[in-house]
Formats: sequence, C-alpha cells, structure tokens
Amino acid sequence: MLVIKDLKVVDELEVKIKHKEYTVTTGAMKANKIDLVLHEEEACDKIVNFLKVSLKLILEGIS
Repeated sequence: MLVIKDLKVVDELEVKIKHKEYTVTTGAMKANKIDLVLHEEEACDKIVNFLKVSLKLILEGIS
C-alpha cells in the first residue's frame, strides 16, 4: 500500500496475504518463536495505524 502526495511516495506498507489454513506443528512454532494469534493482531494493528496516518495525510492535502 502506498500513499502518494505531489507525485511522491510519503508512506508505504507491505501487506502479506493470510491463508485460510496453515499446516503447523507446535515444535516449529516454538522453535521459530511464532505466536500466530499475536502475529495476526499485530498485523491488524499495523494496517489500522497505516490507514489512520494515511487518511490524515490525505485530508491535510485537501485542506
């Protein structure tokens, strides 16, 4: 996702696609220190924050 102002990229966010199903093992999750629930929550928070900042930048450009 990009925010472009005056033909310049002023903010960006890489978005990864979530699959419906994952094949994982408890051992692999522990070894790689991955918490899928926390990972999803953090991803949602990043998207919401990006959109809030982007909207503010856009509205400032309109005013």
